[in-house]
Amino acid sequence: MEGRTDNIYQFKPFVAAENVHPIRLLTLLPSRNFDDDLRCEVNHTSLEDKPEFEALSYAWGNPKDVVPLLLHDQTFHITKNLASALRHLRYAYEPRVLWVDALCINQSDISERNQQIPQMREIYDVGGAKRVVVWLGEVKNSKLALDFCERLKERSELILLPGYDLEWETCYGLFVETPWWSRAWVIQEVIHKNEVIVHIGNLEPMSIEYICDAFLTFMIPDQNALTNATKSKSSLKPFITPPGKNWRSSVRTQKLLMKAAFNIPDIRAAAKGDASDFLLNLPGLIVKFRNQDTIDFRDKIYAFLGIANRGPIWHQIPIDYNLSKKSFYTTVARAFINNANNSLIPLLMVESIDRPVVRDQELPSWVSDYTIKQNYVSQMHNSTATSFSADKGFPSVEQEPRFLKPLNCEVLVLRGIYVGVITDIYKTRITNDEDLAGFDDVKLIRYNEDPQNRRRDFVGSPPYPWDTTDPDIKNPLVSHSNTSWGPIHSEIGDIIIVAAGSLVPFVLREFEDGKYLFVGACWLIEHEIQDNTKLNVDPGFSRVMFGSACEGLPDDYKAEMFSLY
Repeated sequence: MEGRTDNIYQFKPFVAAENVHPIRLLTLLPSRNFDDDLRCEVNHTSLEDKPEFEALSYAWGNPKDVVPLLLHDQTFHITKNLASALRHLRYAYEPRVLWVDALCINQSDISERNQQIPQMREIYDVGGAKRVVVWLGEVKNSKLALDFCERLKERSELILLPGYDLEWETCYGLFVETPWWSRAWVIQEVIHKNEVIVHIGNLEPMSIEYICDAFLTFMIPDQNALTNATKSKSSLKPFITPPGKNWRSSVRTQKLLMKAAFNIPDIRAAAKGDASDFLLNLPGLIVKFRNQDTIDFRDKIYAFLGIANRGPIWHQIPIDYNLSKKSFYTTVARAFINNANNSLIPLLMVESIDRPVVRDQELPSWVSDYTIKQNYVSQMHNSTATSFSADKGFPSVEQEPRFLKPLNCEVLVLRGIYVGVITDIYKTRITNDEDLAGFDDVKLIRYNEDPQNRRRDFVGSPPYPWDTTDPDIKNPLVSHSNTSWGPIHSEIGDIIIVAAGSLVPFVLREFEDGKYLFVGACWLIEHEIQDNTKLNVDPGFSRVMFGSACEGLPDDYKAEMFSLY
């Protein structure tokens, strides 16, 4: 933990023993006075001994903003938010036994962290802790927020009426701005069969199901109840969507889908064996919770290993906090691609508005950087990929893989078919909502399919002049004259290919002869898309999205090799 410059207490190392899962447990000593010094002890035990304890789930807070406690009467520093949690959880007359990561794992000992991470699931689930205790924090007016959510269950239109701004703001603070909801590790800490209770300041504890239900009541009120109320409204509060399935409301829905509280109830059911195993697939978990925050870049993956199916991918990702970002994320990319059933869907996790397409030393262009977030179009390309079949009928080559898997190098070689070159681009947005700025950006593209124009310089003299006075051009929901949706970092001169294993076309950028950077996925569109819920049969898409690039090729056709760096 940063900021611990004068800790007197020193952790004693675990004693290695075969088939034993050692842990430390924190004994929080009692006090009748809330403001008394925090006094604790830590003791070694093992999960095999089946000790009785509660596991704490909380947000660390600023690692540099620390306060002291006494650990075996010796000074040890913890974050202010953890100190607040311990004060609120401390009993007046008897000790309380807890597992707290900051105090039960020696965070400065990398080898110990490597050893403890794989058993996190066992600590929080049934068979480890008797229950999980969530500390949301001291949230101002939290009772007002929860009471308002109860009223919304009966009258959803209250959220739109005047006179309830304070209630709305307190709900927003509780469900959106409270750091716990954004932390990656909380997913593993509450998704299991065990009981989970939530503490908010001095309020009576409540179940995780209750607090998530309140979240959903606030974020997605009864749409039927809002119908009449919205008729006279020109705008709605942030996150509250008007009735109807359409592109603009789907942007808000997609943003909600990335929030922990929206998903916790369903995935808790999955952990109990009541839902599809896909929900506990590691790449699926990473996609769903990519926007959750971590301090360490490796925890973007490690935070979900405990609730992922322990298949081949799980065993191919080493738990090692010594690994560099480049080495670790490249290893993760290899594991995802090598176990994707001959599919390149993992490449759809790469594109991000915050990641420029350049050749650098940090990561290969085809390797996802999970420390940065994806916007709506990138997420949509990923979540809807199975609606398309761009590589249908891709020519097979005897004894040649659909793509050359990156086994021990940083280059991914694709077998692909050239589709066209981007000749014109225009940046726009799906909505005018400032709350979604950056999240709903779209790059509209046009492309030329003539192979002779592949390396032509279109800059300054595009063959299809872009009429920026045409209001339809600025609207990404209306498409004509070969206007498609490209990656957010598309540039004129980038090429479009269909690769073996790619359900949607890819955009690449050549930086040296025969060497390419991965830019992202694209939707090739010929006419306005009619229904975003039936993409697989929508006539607005180019037939390239459904395999036309692979039709009519000669029997001896040999696909082009594209080396991604």
